[in-house]
Order: sequence, then C-alpha cells, then structure tokens
Amino acid sequence: MKRLFIILFGLMIALPSSMYAQTSNQELSFIYIAHDENTAVQTLINRLKEVYYDALNYPEDKAAIFYLPNGEFPVVVQVNTINDNKQDFGKLVDHLQTKRSHDVDRHTDLVTIQQIFNEVPIITEDGEPCFRFVDWNYYINSTFWNLGNNEYIIASLFWIFDMQPLIESMKLKVNLYYSSEYDVIPFNSESPFGDKALCRSMKFIPMPY
Repeated sequence: MKRLFIILFGLMIALPSSMYAQTSNQELSFIYIAHDENTAVQTLINRLKEVYYDALNYPEDKAAIFYLPNGEFPVVVQVNTINDNKQDFGKLVDHLQTKRSHDVDRHTDLVTIQQIFNEVPIITEDGEPCFRFVDWNYYINSTFWNLGNNEYIIASLFWIFDMQPLIESMKLKVNLYYSSEYDVIPFNSESPFGDKALCRSMKFIPMPY
C-alpha cells in the first residue's frame, strides 16, 4: 500500500497547476473505455454517440470527455471543454470498429487522466464543484478486472480525485458497465477494488449494458 501511495503522490506533484478552475452550469460526462474482443462494439458506439450528440446539441448544458486506452498513446476526445477536439470523435469510433482490442497502460492512463482534469478540473481550489454534475463511467471487461485495474485505475482515480465528498453531495456518480453475460466481471464483494482498500466507501458494482 505504501508503494502505491508513493507512486500516486509522485504522479500528482509532477503535474502543472490547474488552468481552468471556474464553475460551470454544464453537466460533464467522462467515459473510460476498456476495449477487447468481448466488447459489444456496436452497442458501445451507440451509447457513445448518444453522449456525443447530446453534447453537440446542448453545448451550454453538456460537456463530454471520451478516453480510450491505447498503450502509451490513448485516444482522447473532448466536447465543449477548453480542449475541445470534437472533430476527432470519428477517429475514436474508427479505432473501436477496426481493432480487436486496445492495450491498457495503467501508468499512462493515470498520468493522462490527471493531466486532463488538471486542465478541466471537477473541483476548484476551494473544493467547490466546477460542474453542475459529473457522470463518471467505466466501460470495462473481465480482462481489465483480472489484470487488477479495478484497483490500479478505478480505485486509484477515486482516491486521487477525492470522489467520495462529491458523491455524498450528489455532484458526482460513478458507473461501471460490462458488455456481455459471457464476460462476467469477477467481482469480489468483500474487496471489490483490491486489498489495499483505497476506497472502502465505494458501493457501486458492475452492471451489464
């Protein structure tokens, strides 16, 4: 546990200071996509498109960040943020349609996601929410879970971003989805997010989509 805390602390202090700590009336959707051969790709793409077009149609009310792990070169698409690159959404869809899977590099993901939310933070320096609501979603698979990324990524980000107070104030919700009854997540109710218990208070469980 000590080693993991040192690693996370090192990642945090290596990042630049926040660039965008102002409040917004928008609702932010963050979507992390773990993709392999068991992913129901078309169903997933349809879900992503719903979020994407919702943000396009209601820019004053909606913002979205899509994150697809891809080894050291993750695919990130942002809509209605200061780093808006909505035109790259088609590239993300193409990645999902033309590749069987994408590698999860946990170190790259932790660093990159922290960089994203350092520039588009979910809380101000005073601890106030920057968005009306944050909908934080993981589309995962059994491979992701078996490799320990339930702890190394999900639990670590929960701890890094101090999500519990936001959840308690109903400003943030975390959802876990998997795509197939034949790819059931090996969920352990006693220690669902690892033995280090970085987030004992997490109550959500994976749900099929």
